[in-house]
Amino acid sequence: MKVSHSWLSEFLPVPVSPDELLRLFPSLGFDVDSVETLGPAFSGVVIGHVLEVQKHPNADRLSLCKVSDGKETFPVVCGAPNVAAGQRVPFALPGAKLPGGLVIAKTKIRGSESMGMLCSVSELGLSGDAAGILVLGADAPVGSDAAPLLAEKDTVLEVEVTANRPDCLSIVGLARELSIHLRKAPRVPELPALKEDAALKTRPVEIREAALCRRYIGREFAGLRVGPSPGWLARRLEAVGQRPINALVDVTNYVLFEYGHPLHTFDAALLKGPVVVRRAKAGEGLKALDAKTYALTPEDLVIADDTGPVAIAGVMGGESTGVTAKTTACFLESAHFKPGSVRATSRRLGLRSESSYRFERGTDPETAARASARASELILRLCRGTAAPAVDAYPGRAELPAVRVTTAALDRVLGTKLSDAELKPVLGALAARLEEKDGGWLLHPPSWRPDLATLADVAEEVARHIGYEAIPDEPGPARLPCPQTHPVVAAAGLARRRLEGQAFHEVCTLDLVSEKVLAWTETPGPRRGDPTAPRGTGREEHDRGLPAALANPLSDDAAWLRTSLWPGLLQSALYNASRGVQNMRLFEVGRVYALREDGKGVAERTLVSGLLLGDMPLRPHWREKPRPTDFHDAKGALEDLLAGLGCADALVPCEGGSVFHPKACVGLVHDGRVAAQAGLLDPRLLAALELGGRPAAGFTLDLDALALRRRAHGRMDAISPYPTVVRDLSALFPKASPWGEISRALRAAPALQDVQIELLDVFTGKGIDASEKSLTLRFTFSKLDRTLTDEEVNASMEKIIAILQGSFSARLRS
Repeated sequence: MKVSHSWLSEFLPVPVSPDELLRLFPSLGFDVDSVETLGPAFSGVVIGHVLEVQKHPNADRLSLCKVSDGKETFPVVCGAPNVAAGQRVPFALPGAKLPGGLVIAKTKIRGSESMGMLCSVSELGLSGDAAGILVLGADAPVGSDAAPLLAEKDTVLEVEVTANRPDCLSIVGLARELSIHLRKAPRVPELPALKEDAALKTRPVEIREAALCRRYIGREFAGLRVGPSPGWLARRLEAVGQRPINALVDVTNYVLFEYGHPLHTFDAALLKGPVVVRRAKAGEGLKALDAKTYALTPEDLVIADDTGPVAIAGVMGGESTGVTAKTTACFLESAHFKPGSVRATSRRLGLRSESSYRFERGTDPETAARASARASELILRLCRGTAAPAVDAYPGRAELPAVRVTTAALDRVLGTKLSDAELKPVLGALAARLEEKDGGWLLHPPSWRPDLATLADVAEEVARHIGYEAIPDEPGPARLPCPQTHPVVAAAGLARRRLEGQAFHEVCTLDLVSEKVLAWTETPGPRRGDPTAPRGTGREEHDRGLPAALANPLSDDAAWLRTSLWPGLLQSALYNASRGVQNMRLFEVGRVYALREDGKGVAERTLVSGLLLGDMPLRPHWREKPRPTDFHDAKGALEDLLAGLGCADALVPCEGGSVFHPKACVGLVHDGRVAAQAGLLDPRLLAALELGGRPAAGFTLDLDALALRRRAHGRMDAISPYPTVVRDLSALFPKASPWGEISRALRAAPALQDVQIELLDVFTGKGIDASEKSLTLRFTFSKLDRTLTDEEVNASMEKIIAILQGSFSARLRS
């Protein structure tokens, strides 16, 4: 925000130089990005009095003038069409220096002597109508230096106001902040009573969206004469980067920068009927003051009359009701709009303005009345006319809650040792009202400071205004708790390490996806838009949850929260495959989302999913021939992860949703639902994502479901210094007996807790009945304190055989 030093000084309690502002603003948390010095770019120019004007004898478009500087009379040749006797004008004497390096000298023009120049605004480097010479008021002192009158010297600072301080987006707001630091009240004058014409009526105002418009003040004016703004107002606007337009428009811009509250004026003759604050209707549009037409939606708040929208609330007015130099009656708006509503509309339309910038950050409903009164006073002063009584649609002021403050409490927060005498003046300057109570104070925040809600907020303000140097450097006592890693975070770290050890590469994809990929998820059950939905296990829809849509998406491709990691994983694989990578192992640890069963909020889960694509091994090796990735590769990777989480439960055949192949998928059931899956990927999914024809397998694990099963600290068993005993056993099992169940039954036996069990071979075919399969198992026995005897090992093998025969109808092979 640009801040004029001369403008700001009008409201400060004591003079403060620009150099002092450069020190004060950063100490209060407002960085100064740049400093610009403004002032006259000319010298030697005085106020001249045109005594006589005659036509030049040798040129039709030139005039011979006699001009007085109060001491002498000079002949001047002038080409301006508006020069006339009696005028008081800027007169550049011989030797005067003008912008661009021009030096005025005595000269002859078409045979006539000219000793000086009558100047236009462009020749003086000023803004305004350059069609002729600049004509000054009749009270301009002849012979005095024109520079102080025409170009006020000023310093403009570009101040960066933080987003949490919208009350400082104005000259008055910054003056209030500096005055607190200076321990004196700001000089904000009371506005004079407005002369209202009771015979003139302001049209009715109706607020239909009270949640989006808390206050709306309207006032009508009649008999206006709109012309250019006076020099002092135009210069103020130019200093802060605004182009003067006409007095009526300039007044609203002037008050916006002075009080930080946006205003808007409508041509009252062009408004039809009452003013209504409502949502836009479907199909409505508005041609705004920037000459562009904007399509509106019911999410947009508008100001409307009987014909339709005439302004986009808080953003920009409409061209059809804009004021011009021909306006004789206007309707002045001063309102308070909900920041979120203005922000959403401004962003959707790509339309930003000084008004929307302030409304987005929050304005003060109470300041709306003061800004309206200040603008009304300026309109009557500059445009004359009469004012009607205002219409104020406002349910009433809502008091901000008081904050309980004590010196001891602030000292505990800041680490200071303040006295009541030091603290009270700062609190008094911060508060609208400071009430002493129970050895402390109740601080009632002013209406423009809703951010003062807690003791910590007040402590921050006190620290800024007493100076950070007043806070001692000694550190206070530190009692840091021992941080404990969340089980899911710890499990995610373990999963990353395990998978990286298996040559997997981690990818990170976006949480936002398009609606079409919601059909592909590993959880069984109905799918959104999936033609293969009936293939599910019949679980209720809430087992996987309904997908969650964004209220205001940036695009259709990022309009939904993902319900699975697979779309992102497969898109990453496609990206790499298109660049020549044929064999890959990818994984992602990320969150997926679904609406809660009660419809209130979104439930999140942390998953880890891995993709194996192409041939194995990943790189050619002379000792191992390439083979397509198969089901067992994905199953093995998942089993390794489960082992790291301390989960030895068996994987059993299960449905694979729309991701895994229906005949090649195993899973782990935990608490009544599938918490892990592995298998071949469904060919239809691969074809949909242009990866068809390539061998692919994968796995998914729900870390939220299984993280707590991991032991807090992995226990490492000692290695026995005594010899081990190895026994192999081959047996015939029913073909439907899964190895996972066999392994779990053996490991559950108390006598086999210290025995290592391995599956060496699975054989079917010649010599084996079609209903059976042959498994070869290896058992490794050891003790930490002694060497095992044959009798002990034989006894353990007998227990193993009994378990296999009794539970699985196994038969030993001869």
